[in-house]
Amino acid sequence: MEKRPFVTKQQLEEIIRQYEEIRHGIYQLTVKDNTLRLACARGVLNALSFELLMDFIRGHSGIEVEWVEESNQDVKEKVASMQAEVGIVVGHTRLPEVQEMKLASRAIRLIVYRGHPLYGRSEVGIDELRGERIIILNEQFEIFHTFVGVCRAKGFEPDIAAKTVDSSFLYQLCKGRVGIGVVIDFSTEHFRMDGVRVIPLRERITWDIYQIWNKKSARYPNVREFQQYLTNRCKVAEDY
Repeated sequence: MEKRPFVTKQQLEEIIRQYEEIRHGIYQLTVKDNTLRLACARGVLNALSFELLMDFIRGHSGIEVEWVEESNQDVKEKVASMQAEVGIVVGHTRLPEVQEMKLASRAIRLIVYRGHPLYGRSEVGIDELRGERIIILNEQFEIFHTFVGVCRAKGFEPDIAAKTVDSSFLYQLCKGRVGIGVVIDFSTEHFRMDGVRVIPLRERITWDIYQIWNKKSARYPNVREFQQYLTNRCKVAEDY
């Protein structure tokens, strides 16, 4: 007669989850007054300004900030599992353990090279990118998933000619006429637009940045201090 396991796979996963929550909870109780673990989605500190974080660190010497940069989804999961007190992410976090506050909104733009049929346009619709060779940051960045999702909603799969982790290299590929670049507006601020143009999309597609925190850590003084700091320093802006 086959014996049934004393614990199912689902029960075991729940036990492990509870153990991790307790372990991280003990850690937080130990260091809650002088340590802040901050996880940031790739690219968000560039959008908000890295000085924003540095100013907080310089102005709060009593709080030791431990920060990492990871994929958008990994940051959300870190905060949900209490491996980080605060996260800065792109898009809503639909997890029951997590609360959020919008910090900023940035626009998705195109980089189009001189000589391309779309080069002289004042704006371009998503439908017009059907069949165009696209250059974009890779799957580690939320812009990739946002753009691909919008294209699929329009009924087509974008032709991704190149994926990269470097906005400067993306710009060079556009300049070399490899394809049309898809970027966040702030990423072009330091580029010399020689032979290329930044063109808005007709559709209102934004890259929305949120601060997130676990509901259980909301009462900790260092978390409240950082929340208040970001509230005072960040202003929700629609860049159009």
